[in-house]
This record gives sequence, structure tokens and C-alpha cells, in this order.
Amino acid sequence: MSAFEKKFSYLTKNVLLSLVLIISFSLLVSWYYFPHGVPLTEDALYYFRYAADTNVLGHLPPREISNNGWPLFVSVFFFFVNSNNFLDYMTIQRLLSVIVSSLTTIPAYALVRRFFGKKYRLI
Repeated sequence: MSAFEKKFSYLTKNVLLSLVLIISFSLLVSWYYFPHGVPLTEDALYYFRYAADTNVLGHLPPREISNNGWPLFVSVFFFFVNSNNFLDYMTIQRLLSVIVSSLTTIPAYALVRRFFGKKYRLI
């Protein structure tokens, strides 16, 4: 058994450590490629406007969208920020999307665990 195989077997035995490393790596790469200071476009902008309107009005805006779960989730975080710069709010929305997408590793692992062997679960 080579040194690489020993290290890999250590990571497959310590799943929690492996998941923490994968999530940390995902956050670091996402943060590196994060478009700082660039406004949102297209669908993200529409959800941003809906979240901002919900935060300002204190209730759901009169316009309807097909799925308002994400804007409502984001509007909760907008409530705790007091800024006059709209880019700050857009950065919050982007950060939340990066964090949520990285944390989806956990349910993905739980699903993969049911269908694949121990060797392939973390891949």
C-alpha cells in the first residue's frame, strides 16, 4: 500500500474531516472567483429586487414570481444590514448563494452514500 493510498484511506475513514475539507476548499475557490463589485444580472437581479422590496415594504411585494423562497430567505439577511450602497446588498446575496451551494455537499454526500461504495462516496 503506497503513502497516497494510506492517506486516502484515512480520509475515507474520517468522513466528517473529509466533508469539512471539501466544503472549505469549495468556499475558498468560490471566494477566489467571486465577482467583487460587479452588479447582479438577469434572474439574480430580479430576485434581488424582490428581496429588497420585501425588506423595504415589510411584506410581500404586489408582483408575483413563480418561486419566492430564495428572495424571502435573502430578505431576512437584508434586514440586519443598514447600508446605502446597493452593491453591499448584492454582495450579501452572492455570499449567501456561495455558502448555500457549498453546504449542499452534505445532502449530496448523504444521497451518494446510499448508491455507491465507500471508495467512491467522497469523489
